[in-house]
Amino acid sequence: MITSKETQRALNVNRGLHESEISLLEEKLASLEEKLAERDDTMGLIGSLFATAWELVRIGWPALIYLFLAWLALRITRRVSDKVVRQAEGEDDDDEAYKDLQEALAAAELSKEIDRINEVRDQITIHESRRRDAAQRVTTLTNIAGGAVKAVVYIATALLVLDALTVDVGPILGGAAIFGLAISFGSQSLVKDVVTGFFILLENQYAVGDVVTINGQSGGVERITLRRTVLRDVKGGVHNIPNGTISSVINSTQGWARAVIHLGVAYGTDMEKVEEVVNRIGEQMYTDEAWNSKLMEAPSYVGITAFNDSDITFRAMFKTHTFENWGAEREFNRRVKVAFEQAGIEIPFPQREVHVISDNA
Repeated sequence: MITSKETQRALNVNRGLHESEISLLEEKLASLEEKLAERDDTMGLIGSLFATAWELVRIGWPALIYLFLAWLALRITRRVSDKVVRQAEGEDDDDEAYKDLQEALAAAELSKEIDRINEVRDQITIHESRRRDAAQRVTTLTNIAGGAVKAVVYIATALLVLDALTVDVGPILGGAAIFGLAISFGSQSLVKDVVTGFFILLENQYAVGDVVTINGQSGGVERITLRRTVLRDVKGGVHNIPNGTISSVINSTQGWARAVIHLGVAYGTDMEKVEEVVNRIGEQMYTDEAWNSKLMEAPSYVGITAFNDSDITFRAMFKTHTFENWGAEREFNRRVKVAFEQAGIEIPFPQREVHVISDNA
């Protein structure tokens, strides 16, 4: 009996040991099965991604060509626009007329003929002004044309790529047509802005860099698009003006400019003396090296324009090159002030004469 119980106890111990070993083996087997399953899933995912990529390449390979052609078209457009702008700005300087004027100026300076030097300088400045106007116009048109080309390339490329990827672009085009029709009914002012902007650029009414007055707003032109014109005034304020609202334009920097000055002197002043002083100041300013290249003629006395309550107003004026009229006008006024003080010519202030009548009776 005792032997049988001991044997049973030993067998139970052995069974427990084997069960523990079997449990460990089962855990290891389960872990291996999980790793194998993960490996199979990873390979399946990679295979699926590869298959998807291959299918996209097989079906949509024209999209790659469209993208390459779009990139090439944009690059060519950028290079062409940059070249056109450089030529317009004179970086590729092959202007024979300008070279001839420079040679004529050098010859005049050697001969020391003052009148000839001034004449050639005026011609050079006029030529440079015209070339600057043309450059501004070309630059503006090039920027707008480049933007239009980019928009067309982007839209066309997007539609072609979607079509190459088997996406039906018919509903997209239909929706775009309906959207465009709705815009055409609701945005007549936009169409007017675009048409007006096109003719502004075509007729070269003004360009970026010009100083203009549009609908009573004055400033330098910072930007022109087919829809709007952006001005910045002397105080730094920015004016966005829709092209369709432009009814009048005054361009102060196209070709040449003129300074018109009105000054007042006291009643009883010898106007012949005033004329002599003003003309002398004008000749001195015109022969001054600092101002000779900026003026197209000597400032001169024109005549009396008004009899006011406290003064007699006269006019003086002169032509200048573009962008130089404001500085020249300030300098002329300064010189007139100094010369009038030296000559004893009074610049009056508003005054009123009072007659006192006393009744001694």
